[in-house]
Amino acid sequence: MKLRWRIVLSIGAALALIEGVLGLAYYAELQRFLLDHSAQSLRAQAKPVVDRYMRQLEATGQPLATVARPLARDLTSRETGALVLDRSGRPLAFGKFLPEEPAPVVPDPALVERALAGANELYRVLQDPTGPQLVAYVPLRVPVGSSNIVGVAQLNRGLGEAESTLARVRWLLGLTFAATLGAGAVLALLLGHHIALPLERLADTCRAIAAGSWGRRSELPHGRDEVGQLARSFDGMVQRLEQLIAAQQRFAADAGHQLKTPLAALRGHVELLRRGLIGEPDRVRASYETMQELVDRMSRMVRKLTILSNLDAGVPAQRADTDLVAVARAVLRDFGPAASGLRLEVVARDGARALVDPAQLYEALGNLVDNAIRHTPPGGAITVEVEPGRVRVRDTGPGIPPDRLTRIFDRFYRYPPTGDGAGLGLAIVQSIVRANGGTVHVASEPGRGAVFTLEFPTPQ
Repeated sequence: MKLRWRIVLSIGAALALIEGVLGLAYYAELQRFLLDHSAQSLRAQAKPVVDRYMRQLEATGQPLATVARPLARDLTSRETGALVLDRSGRPLAFGKFLPEEPAPVVPDPALVERALAGANELYRVLQDPTGPQLVAYVPLRVPVGSSNIVGVAQLNRGLGEAESTLARVRWLLGLTFAATLGAGAVLALLLGHHIALPLERLADTCRAIAAGSWGRRSELPHGRDEVGQLARSFDGMVQRLEQLIAAQQRFAADAGHQLKTPLAALRGHVELLRRGLIGEPDRVRASYETMQELVDRMSRMVRKLTILSNLDAGVPAQRADTDLVAVARAVLRDFGPAASGLRLEVVARDGARALVDPAQLYEALGNLVDNAIRHTPPGGAITVEVEPGRVRVRDTGPGIPPDRLTRIFDRFYRYPPTGDGAGLGLAIVQSIVRANGGTVHVASEPGRGAVFTLEFPTPQ
């Protein structure tokens, strides 16, 4: 069963249950009120008559039997039947005389006994062939208001008026129940549609993505409610997956493209050695050295491609309050052995810190210093200038022509094109800087070296 219909049925069942319980409670309370009111009215109507006869007995000292007949007669009317019982619960007299007057009903011994014990507000409902009857019991006290009870007056009256009121209430409750349930069903259907529609769209989007349409999104508004939050999280998840798959595909394509040439060269040397076409020891040694260089080159390339793939996949940077001077000095210390004939220097200001991943910053500066070492002639200088939120790498190499600067950060772009690099170092630098919320700029003139500037957010 679809979700929207389950919502309709659930809300409808809940409404029916709530309305049923409230309706029954209201009906029972109204019925009790009407019965209490009818019994009170019946007792109030009989009280003056009963008090008059009880005062008479008090004045004369006669037994109840002497006034039982006239008392029952005066309590009887066209709507009310009366029966007078003595102290032992035995009927003494009833008041019916005319045919249209109601006959008294059979007394309930238990209620009579309770009335003789002093209970003032006793009544019961008797189902009579002529209709439901309200039967009330009035203790007869001599003197009036005392605890001396000489008998009980039983009064019975039809509940036609109360039953008519209850019938009208039942009809109104039924009509209200049906109208409320119908309106609730319509509202539940609208609510179910409102809830189910976004889920159906998400399901359609999931099916499309599973079929390979990674560009699909939920197309739902990213509001503040739960549906909006779900849509935002879903779209973010799909975007993240799209980035990861794109990074994997790019890694595979880049690796295949870049490793094809060194692998072919390596295969050539292996084939020559396998066939024994290289016999001289010096040439064999040179072939092994060439193969080692090719393996080292592929290892470096795979490492750089892996770094780029992780950055493309959006692996979050572990940004922290980092001492830029310490990282810069560590880079120059580690690359010092490769900078024979060059002067390496750190120029720093106090308090040079930034919010950056220290490991990624080391990688970026390492790529810049490595490039500078390879392009700076002997006797030149490489200077790392550090200040709060900014690092500059300055060299005295041949510089970069203006028409090359726009492509210097492209992957696999090499300048000069005869260099031994893979053209990935500056692409890694740019990706790292962006992953840390920073920017990278390059300024250069031919013959006057190059300056790469990295800028990062600073701690507050």
